[in-house]
Amino acid sequence: MNGNLPGDILIALGIAHQIRYPLYYVKKLGLELSGEQWEKVNAQRSRVAKQFVSSELTGKYLDRRINDNTFINFADLILNNIDDAEKNIIKIRGSLAVIKDGQAVFTNLEKVSKLGFDPAVMASPFITTIVDALSLLVYFNIATHMLHLAV
Repeated sequence: MNGNLPGDILIALGIAHQIRYPLYYVKKLGLELSGEQWEKVNAQRSRVAKQFVSSELTGKYLDRRINDNTFINFADLILNNIDDAEKNIIKIRGSLAVIKDGQAVFTNLEKVSKLGFDPAVMASPFITTIVDALSLLVYFNIATHMLHLAV
C-alpha cells in the first residue's frame, strides 16, 4: 500500500481487502475486542502455540512470536465490534500516522548524506528522535480531541 494515503483510507482498504491484523498489535495498541472475538483469537493463539512447542524460544520472545503469528481479520475487528469501533479506529489511525511519519523521515535521510554525513550512522538516532517527537504530538493531539480540550 502507498504510505502517502490518509489513515482513514488505509483503514478502509484494510477492511475491504480483509487483511489480517496480528494479535501483537492488537495488544500493543490496546484495541478493544468483544468477548466472542477474544474467544476466537485465544483459540487460534492456542493452535499457533502448538507449532512452537519444540522451539528454543522462551518467555517474552516466545509470546511475541506466537502473537505475531496469531491474527484477527481486520474487518471483523472493526465491523463485528461496533461498540468499540470508534475507539479502535482512533488508536489505529494514530499508529498509522506514526508509521507514515517514520517513513517520511527515512526517505529524507538520504539527503543527509549530501551534507557529508554517513546516513548509516545518522539513521538510528535521527529517526528515533523525530519519530518519538512526532508520536508525542500525535498522542497529545488525539488526547486533546478526545478530552475536548481547547487549543
